[in-house]
Amino acid sequence: MPEEVTALAAKEPDLRSAKDILFTAFKDEPVQEWIYGHSLYGRIATRIWIADLLKHGIVSKLSDNSAFAVWFSPEQTERAARRRMSLLGAFSLLRPDSWARKMQLNRKIAQLEYRKPYWYLAAVATATSLKRSGRGTMVLSLGLQRADHDRLPIYLETSVYYSIDFYKLLGFDVVHEFGFEDGPTVWCLHRAPR
Repeated sequence: MPEEVTALAAKEPDLRSAKDILFTAFKDEPVQEWIYGHSLYGRIATRIWIADLLKHGIVSKLSDNSAFAVWFSPEQTERAARRRMSLLGAFSLLRPDSWARKMQLNRKIAQLEYRKPYWYLAAVATATSLKRSGRGTMVLSLGLQRADHDRLPIYLETSVYYSIDFYKLLGFDVVHEFGFEDGPTVWCLHRAPR
């Protein structure tokens, strides 16, 4: 088992591992699939989304590069949302249907009115061969501790039903659930500071 969880700067060389592990985890994620599809366009859009997360987020990793988490601090959450919309705007020229679906998702999330300020967990992934080995919990520990230290809640969204139990073990509760007529169900989770 890896011994250490660290936060790393976005320009570190092992972000290549992060890109690969996150892409493998998210390429079939229901919301990504609904927005972008399984086409070459979808794979490229998912890789660009991941690169943007890694460039602008706070990245936690295990010392053996087997698991990564991407967080946005309270100061970063609004900027991150605006940046994602401008990034998606560029894609809208290629795939207007993707733009429309992303806008539907953003409208639903905006209506939830998360209590500010908060930490946001944008992504977490473990190498496929090492899933269910405790690495996801380990890589999230740094961000959970930071939010607890700041006495702030954490929010996240998932469209992967089986991940809800994992998050519940870490103290998260489902606070909202919504779906789309032609798309996935999304669960919004909250964790109060400890």
